[in-house]
Amino acid sequence: MAQSKTTQTYPKDFYKKLDSARNETEKKNDEKSSMHKKFIADLKEDNDAYLDMYYCVILDRLIFKCSRLDDNIEKEITLWNIKNIINEDSIDKKTKIKITTFWTGFFDAKTKKFNTSYWDELEIPLMYEQLKNKFLAEGIKMEDISDMEKSYNQVIKFTIPARAI
Repeated sequence: MAQSKTTQTYPKDFYKKLDSARNETEKKNDEKSSMHKKFIADLKEDNDAYLDMYYCVILDRLIFKCSRLDDNIEKEITLWNIKNIINEDSIDKKTKIKITTFWTGFFDAKTKKFNTSYWDELEIPLMYEQLKNKFLAEGIKMEDISDMEKSYNQVIKFTIPARAI
């Protein structure tokens, strides 16, 4: 018994539909890619704006507290909950991201951890590390001395060398 070859026949417009489906998929991917690039650029802009604002506000507080102390000694000043010192409405945001997200990253409910992949993609650290590096360039050490077993408050200790401010 001889086996016959069976070939599948497609409708006339099958290849046209296939090409149009591929083109639509490519367009959607391009749109998603451009939206992602725009989001990343806006995230970077918001991050830079918040960084500058936090730096200025914290520096003002440090100067105020140092003005009442002796210039010739090293000073240790603690500030509590510095991520809450800026109002969300005080800056023109391009994204709808909360201020606290710039400190922690996005919370992933599935893994119950914070996701910092967008900041990794931008190759910038989270806000605490950026501020720490910026103050360190000025000679001011910034250290997180929070104890999560005692409280959920964030406590930051600034060590200011003599005559730094």
